[in-house]
Amino acid sequence: MSLTDRELIEFAANAIGATAHEPSFKGDIRKFTAAGFSGWFSPLDFKEQALTLATKLRLDVEFWDGFKQVVCRRSQDKENFEMHGIVGYGQGTDPHPTGENVARAILIAAANIGMRMQE
Repeated sequence: MSLTDRELIEFAANAIGATAHEPSFKGDIRKFTAAGFSGWFSPLDFKEQALTLATKLRLDVEFWDGFKQVVCRRSQDKENFEMHGIVGYGQGTDPHPTGENVARAILIAAANIGMRMQE
């Protein structure tokens, strides 16, 4: 299932126990409150928020396939590929990983965790 950025953000926020404020959308950015965090939440726009997700959820970030993919996952999900955030790169002009690739992989992994928490 392919999720929109807004859905990824909502599930990722759920993974860290954030509470949404209604109505509070500003594009794909939404206001949330969580322990140690309050305000607009968009890990794709604010890379420090992606780092916050990675540290709160204890996510590992790795580079696979000769640096063609950035992969983010929790250690306990190592063998469960459904829980990985995987983003490919290198097809365009920049053959190296970017902050956007890393932030998106973190967001996808966090969203997968948040979705599992709602099941």
